[in-house]
Amino acid sequence: MLLLTNRRIDCRMKKYFWILALVFTAHLGGAQDSSGVKISLLTCAPGAELYSLFGHSAIRVQDLSTGKDEVYNYGMFSFNTPNFYVKFFRGKLRYWLGKTTFQRFLRQYEYEERAVIENEFLLTAKEKYEVENFLRNNLRRENKFYSYDFFYDNCSSRIRDVMEEVLGDKLQWPEEAQEKLPSFRDQLDVYLIDNPWPDLGIDLVLGKPTDDPADFREQMFLPDFLKDNMSKGFVQRVGEKQNFLGPSKNVLAFPHVTPIVDFYKTPLFLFFCLFVLVAILGWKIPKGWGWKIFDFALIFITGLAGLLFFFMWTTTDHQACYQNWNMLWMFPLNVLGAFLIFTNEAFVKHYFLFYGAILVLAVVGWFFWPQQYQLVFLPIMLTILLRLYFRYFLKGPATTDRT
Repeated sequence: MLLLTNRRIDCRMKKYFWILALVFTAHLGGAQDSSGVKISLLTCAPGAELYSLFGHSAIRVQDLSTGKDEVYNYGMFSFNTPNFYVKFFRGKLRYWLGKTTFQRFLRQYEYEERAVIENEFLLTAKEKYEVENFLRNNLRRENKFYSYDFFYDNCSSRIRDVMEEVLGDKLQWPEEAQEKLPSFRDQLDVYLIDNPWPDLGIDLVLGKPTDDPADFREQMFLPDFLKDNMSKGFVQRVGEKQNFLGPSKNVLAFPHVTPIVDFYKTPLFLFFCLFVLVAILGWKIPKGWGWKIFDFALIFITGLAGLLFFFMWTTTDHQACYQNWNMLWMFPLNVLGAFLIFTNEAFVKHYFLFYGAILVLAVVGWFFWPQQYQLVFLPIMLTILLRLYFRYFLKGPATTDRT
């Protein structure tokens, strides 16, 4: 009788042991499973071309049981699109989700010598199935296209959106601990500090939204920030927070080559030299046909740039180009005003007095405008002011125009 009782106790103990073991294993595994499916974030280093200066992000889906190894890429577009440049400048160019093999994806970055880092998403089997199903559905022709937006809807932010859509409230981001949030421009400058000419062009074209603070989610519009911020996220499971993104693994390792631009080739140095040259020559010879041509080109280019900024703000879908305060000194009406240089009408001086006052206002309010001005803008503004002063406001015999 005692032996029978002991056996019953032993059976019960084994039963409880296996139940506890299963619960414990499920709890420890959390985001692990034996499905053989792995879903990873791929972060690609910046490239040499303008469109690749900020890097790239994609999703890798592997099935170890079947050998499937695919990459889902939200950064697809075609230069062969009809009216490509018109659509690009108007913000109407459609991007789409594409799928390719991992090896084919990797060959492109190998050719360009750009590093690729992989981080596995720590998901359960059910969550992996839902992510892959979401991507497959997004790949359908009626769903794959989207209107690209530099800050708010691009190849990186779309990956964040996929995970938020699938995981819902389970996916949580940490509380923002930063006292002062970086602006979108601050984030871009990380990549542009060693690329002064692209930096100049981008700072000219992008408007006030570039200086708005970017919160934790919004910072993920850039691939490196997507990876770093996602690594701080967590998934709420079984009453506790579990890591969302695994550690980084080098898939392609290339050294980061920082482009070296000699200071004498930077826009700041060249435009400062232009200002000094204009100041010296203008003081000696303030007028003449040579100066008229120079002044026409200077005023016309600022007007043309101002028209472009106005066009990008009012007629395109590029939210980053809205409210471009560079139009204060790159004045759109200068496209017409430039032709006044070749006339001697009385109102010409009043027009350029008005434009000069705007330039002075732009310089005086340098630190107060809602949009940040780059330092290289200052010698350009001062050069224009100097020419307006020499041509229309400098008194004395030296200002007599014999032409």
